[in-house]
Amino acid sequence: MQKNEVMALIDSLSVEEKIGQLVQLTGDFFTNETEETITGPIKKLGLNENYNIYHTGSILNITNAHEIIKIQEKYLENSSHKIPLLFMADIIYGFRTIFPIPLAQTCSWNFDLIEEAASISAKESYEEGLHVTFSPMVDIVRDPRWGRVMESPGEDTLMAELFAERVIKGLQGNSEQKIPKDKIAGCVKHFAAYGAPIAGREYNAVDMSEHTLREVYLPSYLSAVKAKVKLVMTAFNTLNGVPSTGNEWLNKMILRDEFKFAGVLISDYAAVEELITHGYANGPKEAAQLALKATVDIDMKTSVFANELGAIVNNNEQMMDLLNKAVYRILSLKNDLGLFEDPYRGLKERSAENSSILCSEHKKTALMLSEESIVLLKNNGVLPLEKGKKAAIIGPYHDEKSTLGMWAIKGDINDTITLKDGINEIVGNNKNPFCRGSHLIEKETAHLLGKFEDKIPNERISNDELIEEAVNLAKDSEIVILA
Repeated sequence: MQKNEVMALIDSLSVEEKIGQLVQLTGDFFTNETEETITGPIKKLGLNENYNIYHTGSILNITNAHEIIKIQEKYLENSSHKIPLLFMADIIYGFRTIFPIPLAQTCSWNFDLIEEAASISAKESYEEGLHVTFSPMVDIVRDPRWGRVMESPGEDTLMAELFAERVIKGLQGNSEQKIPKDKIAGCVKHFAAYGAPIAGREYNAVDMSEHTLREVYLPSYLSAVKAKVKLVMTAFNTLNGVPSTGNEWLNKMILRDEFKFAGVLISDYAAVEELITHGYANGPKEAAQLALKATVDIDMKTSVFANELGAIVNNNEQMMDLLNKAVYRILSLKNDLGLFEDPYRGLKERSAENSSILCSEHKKTALMLSEESIVLLKNNGVLPLEKGKKAAIIGPYHDEKSTLGMWAIKGDINDTITLKDGINEIVGNNKNPFCRGSHLIEKETAHLLGKFEDKIPNERISNDELIEEAVNLAKDSEIVILA
């Protein structure tokens, strides 16, 4: 579709249809019967009951090919202009083939391998029907009270710039405009300075000089923009008193005008509505107006744009112009993904037989990047382990499959290999001395699940007895591998 065709399509849309393109919902709006949708997700989100869900522009966190086809088919059947839905999700360090967390990846200093990992993530996401991932996160993290955040590339500005560039190339390819087959659109986040909250407290205010902002925190976002990233996500935080999602200086003057970013600006989860929580907007109408003026194109998972923009743009030429520009950017992204030609991006032709998901080549890359990401702080001659020495493998993680990290939403623990199984496979026997040493993992897992009593195996063995067993095993060994 050419630019003039996109403009003609926009001209043919009603105000309600234009606003719908700026709304992002979850898949449950389309998987229920109409009555259940009205009394369920529509009511829960606070959407006006007159809102037509078949005007909606994008869907959050549906990552299954079958569901994507089903929702897209149902949507297109009920949509007047047959504008396909965008499907977006958080694929942070791997779809089904899981790579090290971003913080570990940058420890490898191997940016070719980091780009290859991003390319594999894109390919597997593409094969399952996704169009956009909310990655890379390139926030600089220097306050130890917030911690060396797993999703961040770390505390070095140059490292973050290189990480941003190479991840975007891996996800999107080198095409200036069209996103090729096996690739998806990237979304750099969180704009801006999300990694510098006061006292290291998540979501807290960010207060810094413009010099520090420009020298330390902005370069990594600019690197992503130069790599032609298709989307940018706003941050939850305030920057010098102004919430990023409603910050016209930050988003329009710097991101749009100075950095020349012409793509889609999406809010973080419910961030448009949080303009009210920040005390920056008096209510949803003002929140919608401030976000639109700040050139935010997509309202992720709130009813603010859906309910309020109609009254805002009515008889207001300036706001209508902002709405049209936002719709143009969203439709251009859909066009760049080839969705007008094929709303399913080849999904209907793909099968499990020709899938590359979790194939041996992908796992090989994950292993290589994992090995190169390891940082050895001290050795003292212990490693590599000498053959023939008696080693005890102690700790609750020695036989634990839940090792994928906290943000691998499509990772399956059944695909992992435990330390115990891995060692036995390498050594070639099952005679290695292993012991758990603690109920720690079960207690942590149970606390998270709220099922403490059900998650402690072998309760008749006390924690003290497990520790005593570990001590005795260590005394009888030359080396201890602690997991």
